[in-house]
Amino acid sequence: MALAVLALALAAGLTGALPFAGQSDGDALVESVRDRYESAETYTAEVTVNATDGTATETRNLSVAHAAPNSSRLTLEDEGGDVVYGTNGTVAWVYDEANDTARVYPLNGSASNATDHPARNGTAWNSTDAGNDTHPANLSTYLEENVSATVVGSETVRGAGTTVVRLEPENESREGTTTLWVDDDDRVHRLRTTRGENVTTVEFRDQHFNASIHESTFRPPTDAAVTVAVTERYDSFDAAQAGTDVELRSLDGDYEFVEAATVTRGGATVTTQQYTETGTNATVALAATADSLPYDAENGTSVTVDGADATYVERDEGGAVFWTEDGLTRGVAADVSREELVELAEDVRS
Repeated sequence: MALAVLALALAAGLTGALPFAGQSDGDALVESVRDRYESAETYTAEVTVNATDGTATETRNLSVAHAAPNSSRLTLEDEGGDVVYGTNGTVAWVYDEANDTARVYPLNGSASNATDHPARNGTAWNSTDAGNDTHPANLSTYLEENVSATVVGSETVRGAGTTVVRLEPENESREGTTTLWVDDDDRVHRLRTTRGENVTTVEFRDQHFNASIHESTFRPPTDAAVTVAVTERYDSFDAAQAGTDVELRSLDGDYEFVEAATVTRGGATVTTQQYTETGTNATVALAATADSLPYDAENGTSVTVDGADATYVERDEGGAVFWTEDGLTRGVAADVSREELVELAEDVRS
């Protein structure tokens, strides 16, 4: 459905999911918007996302497309080369224009679209990162929750008259508000989420519903260098261990196993596990391989893990620590400080 692609655009643009529900005067309008997007056989749009935390601002331009029942494509535009994520229901894939390479993941009936597949994240290392609240796979959680929907005014957006609707979660654990700018055809022209100083504004342009889209749109580029990746997923540590010859390590204490995946690509096999910390839901990924992890040691910082040499590499808001042990490369990745990562790595190594 088009709503899934809309959510995918929002997630790629660093914003939260879309909470369509409510019991106020804005209910009828919000329900009409949801029906408009969910019922579309095809949907395309150009999207601009602007996110600020009060001190820094980031802007991303995206193109999205969807065709029922399960074909989707998202292009993340970048001056250095676009990155394209897609699926046709049979395979999920990610294309890197800068390197003219495509990684293809057979779905084997285990996933309906790219949003719940490693291709959505780009590498085997962070293939378990989909558990955070901004990932579109969690959109249904927001759809099921109640919000207070209130019409607060009207405004012209790029020449279109819109009704402005404010959505406030009735669940006290959910912070912030979402505001929609909706035209008479139930199209969202603008969406803004506000959580304290964190404000994300999403502008939708050139939206088309039920237009013809050629099926080749949802296939990886034929001229690119293609690497096929095979993924196996596991819902328990024992199942993951049984599925690989590599001896896996677990993260105990306050951490709970969520899932694991073994990805084989280009002759290299990496097994990752995802754990969450009790009480905080902070995510930690463990990786193990007889090959190598996708980090360049030359760009890292030398650290010591339980008396052994290791390397710390900064990534996003956190980082990764990896080391070689008995012919295997092991790593820990999380959005925490270097010191906390080293402590986690020591727990895994000991």
